[in-house]
Amino acid sequence: MCGVWPTISRGSHWLPWAGPSRSAAAASQAEPLQSLPQPWRKAAGSNSVEDVRNRGSGSLETEGRSGRADGQTAGTAVSPGVRPVWADAGRTALRPELRNKVESLRLPPEVSAGRGGARAVWFLCLLFATSTAVLAYMVAVRLPQQAARTDPSEVAETVEGGLPASTPGGFATGEGNSSGVVLEAKGYIVPARQILVSPEVSGRVIELHVVEGKRVAKGEVLARLDPKDFQDDVDRARAAVEAARQRLAELEATRPEEMGAAQAELAEAEAQLVQLRAESRRAEELRRQNVLSAQDWELADSRYRAMDQRVRRLRHALKLLEASRDKRIAAAQADVKQAEAELSKALWRLSKCTITAPISGTILKKNAEEGNLINPIAFNGSYSLCDMANLADLEVELSIPEREIAKV
Repeated sequence: MCGVWPTISRGSHWLPWAGPSRSAAAASQAEPLQSLPQPWRKAAGSNSVEDVRNRGSGSLETEGRSGRADGQTAGTAVSPGVRPVWADAGRTALRPELRNKVESLRLPPEVSAGRGGARAVWFLCLLFATSTAVLAYMVAVRLPQQAARTDPSEVAETVEGGLPASTPGGFATGEGNSSGVVLEAKGYIVPARQILVSPEVSGRVIELHVVEGKRVAKGEVLARLDPKDFQDDVDRARAAVEAARQRLAELEATRPEEMGAAQAELAEAEAQLVQLRAESRRAEELRRQNVLSAQDWELADSRYRAMDQRVRRLRHALKLLEASRDKRIAAAQADVKQAEAELSKALWRLSKCTITAPISGTILKKNAEEGNLINPIAFNGSYSLCDMANLADLEVELSIPEREIAKV
């Protein structure tokens, strides 16, 4: 029997029949959807997901049903309400395949993965911030409280030199027992006096005996500076002292001779003045008696007056000589004292080239090395040799709030 192609009306699509007989329709039950002709696959795929989901098992029912009798002529239209034989046979084979395809095309119930990821990030940030706040609270509040309750016997223990063994760096706490305690505070155990050892003169270190942690006695040599320049200053000062002393000795030795000569000359002039005064008076009496001429009287009187002027001049020169001598001797003595002061200062500078420990104690910090140039008045660079303190004399530094002062 020759196969015919009946047409099935489905909406706006016209579907050809796949086989001419019932045997062909039965054989199509084992064929998958891909084995059907292309027009049928198009018509089957044209149904929407909702259409297939709503229809369930009857999704493949056709609106125009074909006849079941063999031998129908080609082109015979299937009357409405009649189901073709091949439709019942193919429905069982097509339903699982279409259902699987439909299920693969379905979307998950919740398509909000982006929002869920953002919420997870915010949750992690919140968790991190909370843990950070808890750790900060423990460090800022709980740990100091635990340190404040440290056993006082441990705080009282000290290492060599007096530093507490339980509080490195000098850290100390108040007593932790509640009996008789009015205030708890934390502070530092520090030396009562910490000395910055610096040289009194500037120079280059040529010897250094400073070791951190070393105990030294008062007067022990810590370092030596280069004394060459200071020794030269001492030599110049000594030479200046000798020169000043020589000048003073010269003034004190020569002036008495000059004074003696001046005094002798004055005495001779005074004697001549007395003689001339007597001659002038005698000449005046003879003139009154008209025995001596006026010319001789004037000559005797002029000699007397000239000698009187000379005596006055010698007396004034002697006074000036005595005054000048005293002033020169005083100036020479001042020069000697100044030279001696310069010598003493130079010797002091030379002695300060050797730096010794001012007290008995422990060297805490070393600030210079051998070969360094130390200047005690410098703002930058090396200005000190070391830091030292007497660790047997300690004190406690506490920071007490103003509101707690009344409790102390």
